[in-house]
Amino acid sequence: MIPLGLKVVYTIFVCALVPIYWREYGLANFLWFSDIALLALVPALWLENALLVSVLAVSVVFFEALWNVDFFFGLAIGKPLIGLSAYMFNLRIPLFIRGLSCFHIVLPLLLLWSLHRLGYDHRAFFWQTIVALVVLPLSYLVSDPQENVNWVYGLGENPQRILLRAAVCVSSNAVVPACGLSANAPFFVRIFRAAASVILQCVDEIRHKMLSARTAHDFLGLAHGERIQTSAFFRDDGNGSLCRVWNYIVLHSSRSSR
Repeated sequence: MIPLGLKVVYTIFVCALVPIYWREYGLANFLWFSDIALLALVPALWLENALLVSVLAVSVVFFEALWNVDFFFGLAIGKPLIGLSAYMFNLRIPLFIRGLSCFHIVLPLLLLWSLHRLGYDHRAFFWQTIVALVVLPLSYLVSDPQENVNWVYGLGENPQRILLRAAVCVSSNAVVPACGLSANAPFFVRIFRAAASVILQCVDEIRHKMLSARTAHDFLGLAHGERIQTSAFFRDDGNGSLCRVWNYIVLHSSRSSR
């Protein structure tokens, strides 16, 4: 259900990104939920596992959408709207490194498309809660407060001391409401399916226009006197089977070519 070419290209990209990010940001950077989704999507695509894709979508699609709004708003006016993508405009970070971070643009689209192909698993909220109970305390314990991975030190770029000690407690107590949200899974199924449908409609429209342009180019490139296939029909071949017969026409023109 997932094209082999997509699996190979995505895997190569992730394998190339990991050592570069590790050297630039450190190992703790991979505790960001978006980075976890980036890595975990590799086995999810190869295994075509609907549950794993669903967990990743629940985890990051909403925040990745916010990141994209923030980033493109920053491109338009020169300043991010809420600061999620502020590092993309930091000239101290090499352009190549910032370019790799453009995976945030593709990741939510790929997750939604994968959900459309594989389907949404209603157990996703429960398992994402389990993942969060592990990742959030770990982010608090091993990451640099200045990096504020997954905002465990409070919202914003600067760590907030008031929230520092409460971060783990709050993240642990999140399990009850998060599990309660799983009862509303059909609501999120409709959201994911609607978003995936919009993406697929855009892709189909682009593909149709490209095919139309290619067909027109191929037709106009034919020379006078050249045969082109116009239709086909089936007839009895005399042995009790059917064979297909192609109809052709020959291009003619009442005017000489220019």
